Amino acid sequence: MAQYSLGIAPNQHLQSTSTSVTSPTFHPFSRLPPEPRLKIWKSACLPRSSRFEGGLHYVTMDVVDTRDSWREDYIHPVTSDPNLEDHDHDYEGNGYVAMRALECPWGKTGDSLSPVNPLNKSAYLWDAGLWLACKESREVVSEHSHSKEWLACREEPLRRGEPVWYGEAFHSAIVPQNKNEQWCPLVKPYDDMFCIDTSNLESVPDCFLDMMLLAPFFGTKKFTVVGEWNIAFKFDPSWNDNFPSSWPDLMRVENSVRSRLAISLFYVQSAVSAFQYLWLIDDNVCWTARSRHENPSVWRDLEGEYVEIYWDQTRSSLVDGTQGAVIDFLNSLQQLPEEGDHFYNSASYIIRLLVRRKNQLPGLLTEVFDSGNEDGDEIQNESEDESKHGSEDESEEENDGGHMSQGVDE
Repeated sequence: MAQYSLGIAPNQHLQSTSTSVTSPTFHPFSRLPPEPRLKIWKSACLPRSSRFEGGLHYVTMDVVDTRDSWREDYIHPVTSDPNLEDHDHDYEGNGYVAMRALECPWGKTGDSLSPVNPLNKSAYLWDAGLWLACKESREVVSEHSHSKEWLACREEPLRRGEPVWYGEAFHSAIVPQNKNEQWCPLVKPYDDMFCIDTSNLESVPDCFLDMMLLAPFFGTKKFTVVGEWNIAFKFDPSWNDNFPSSWPDLMRVENSVRSRLAISLFYVQSAVSAFQYLWLIDDNVCWTARSRHENPSVWRDLEGEYVEIYWDQTRSSLVDGTQGAVIDFLNSLQQLPEEGDHFYNSASYIIRLLVRRKNQLPGLLTEVFDSGNEDGDEIQNESEDESKHGSEDESEEENDGGHMSQGVDE
């Protein structure tokens, strides 16, 4: 735990061997005066700011078994649980899931990790060492997460007009991979991004977009049901290989992550009253900003920051004008349904993109277009018009539900 005690990102040390020159442990730390120690502990907490939406976590989903709900003597494992507080009735999903953390990388090295089970880089590991290191660090991270205030809010009677805990951005503890762990991973169900591990395909539900999340309050038995939460998958370029020519072939013939994605897109519009967004995370694609004042939403894991972009902002590279494999996949997905199908254009309404902030290319989107387009002046003028009415247009586009699909070939 030494490499975590100061909140150092695991990828900095886990794959290297400690030596007398590069020791990850600062032995005289306990002899420092209290003031600098507390300052170090506080600086090690997961940073949050106005532009920071939340953490990016890698998890496995456990589906709640409700197959016998037709029986008269059936006791529902969720709605009949006395620990359930409230239910997101604005989102009528088709099932329930609980989240489980991936294996913690403590004590592992790069040689002991297989490609199927890569190093866990979840943001829920950021503060893990602070909860486990010592009493002083626990007090600091507890203050940082406002855990005492949250627990007091849960126990005390509500004053008139005061919001209940499940109506706020509360912290939830998810099940650790190793139940012997002395620490529970903390997440924020309404704010954070949850990337589903696909190494075990059977753990990925067919219709994951209409699954409602069981979210415990901190580490207590009390829980609520969250309908709209940020579900994500890591995009794999192999999803473009031998792409089927029809929806039935994609959904029924093959058994894959992309087939489950297609099934979810097919059923989600008729299954729920509100759209549930699905995020694809591309670690490799480059992107360009639309304006110099762009302030995209940010999510963070242990390795870096991810930002939300529009579909038309992707680029394979600085010299290559193509938009990358992820857009090829989205285009293929969009071309499968026929006009009039109830799920026509469902991909453009539901799928959003998350990319690495560090993969941003120099210049602006219009400048990239100008370099290879005779009508560059016209595009630039359109961009200037957009900047004058940007906030209004973006609001209208978001209400349309299809703002993420701009620029995709139809």
